[in-house]
Amino acid sequence: MNAEATEYTPNTGEERMDRTEALGELMARPAPARPTAVRSVALLGGRALSHLRREPVQLIDVTIFPVLMMVMFTYLLGGAISGSTDTYLSFLLPGMMVMSVVLCTAAGGVRLNTDIERGVFDRLRTLVVWRPAPLVGSLAGDVVRYVLAAASVLGAGLLLGYRPQGGVGGTVAAVALLVLFAVCLTWVWLLVGLVARSASSVTAASTLLFPLAFLGDVFVPARTLPDWLRVVVEVNPVAHLARAVRDLMAGTGVTSSVVWTLVCALVLVVVFVPWTLAVYRRR
Repeated sequence: MNAEATEYTPNTGEERMDRTEALGELMARPAPARPTAVRSVALLGGRALSHLRREPVQLIDVTIFPVLMMVMFTYLLGGAISGSTDTYLSFLLPGMMVMSVVLCTAAGGVRLNTDIERGVFDRLRTLVVWRPAPLVGSLAGDVVRYVLAAASVLGAGLLLGYRPQGGVGGTVAAVALLVLFAVCLTWVWLLVGLVARSASSVTAASTLLFPLAFLGDVFVPARTLPDWLRVVVEVNPVAHLARAVRDLMAGTGVTSSVVWTLVCALVLVVVFVPWTLAVYRRR
């Protein structure tokens, strides 16, 4: 088989000199400043949100699904449970906000485990950034999801006639408390995402959120339940969260449920943040 011969032209001395000078100028420049922790978190948080821009269908579980649930429960069961749909909507809407946000906290663990499987996680750790930035950046992106989930339920409720007695201040305080608790709970799922063998394992584990959400004083008052089930509800932190959000939106101020929710959030931070960071450093 004949191959065409290609002519080789060696580099001239002038070309080599130009390259040497260019390399020297490049090495003489000061190294770029190390990105701050805030900038690292902001960049990686933007990366987490970019998935939503590329695949908007991921927003269905935080926008359309909870709104459909609220509308169906209000008009199908509201009259039977509370006597009128308006009365039941006032009870249900804060609980649906809690349920929609709590159920989407596991998405952070699924996304983290997916990055680990694809090798993205290892590449992020090699970057010259604040070391926990991949975890905290993912969490920062999830905050947007939580606010969007709460806002979609609240917006639909306002269209249906719901009016929070606590006004704008009480509503903002309720959403802030809800997002704060969700952020603390997400650290549990980040830990699960680090230790799970696959993303499907994290998804399977997330089914544990459904009993917490449905037994969280969301659809019916706990006093209507059997005694043994009422005990379960009373020790469920999601039940205290639902009551706290309901109290703040009703304008009753800081109640015992608000205090218990803050205590539960603090316990989650104290236990799971150091644990998750320790596992993260060992990977």
